[in-house]
Amino acid sequence: MPRMMCCLLLFIGLLGCGRGEKLAPVAGKVFINGAPLPGGPRCYVVYQPDRSKNNNAPHEPKSVIQADGSYQLTTIDQDGAPPGWYRVRVDAAEVVDVKNPYVTKWLVPEKYIDFAKSGLLVEVVEKPASGAYDLQLKK
Repeated sequence: MPRMMCCLLLFIGLLGCGRGEKLAPVAGKVFINGAPLPGGPRCYVVYQPDRSKNNNAPHEPKSVIQADGSYQLTTIDQDGAPPGWYRVRVDAAEVVDVKNPYVTKWLVPEKYIDFAKSGLLVEVVEKPASGAYDLQLKK
């Protein structure tokens, strides 16, 4: 009986450990001057909850940018992001010296790597219009 009770308590505890956040799928493409940004291992899109627009989500959803410029956000280990407004940054760099991976070249203007300066604002909704999460950057 004590073993059964321990299993039951563990199961109930695990149920309570869920994040409780409702996530909406977020997938888009990053463009620079109208062309898809070629992504890679050092290219990311990060969404920061915009507190000024009442988004108090506790996490920053993010994604690696794929070679075709596409991205799909995850929050912790789940696909999607909580609905609400976000400020967005795009960190995109390539290694220019294979012997020293810390020497990189930015693929986007530096303003886009800062939430406050990027000018990229996105509202995550349950049923977005086609292309709603595409990001248009300019050099």
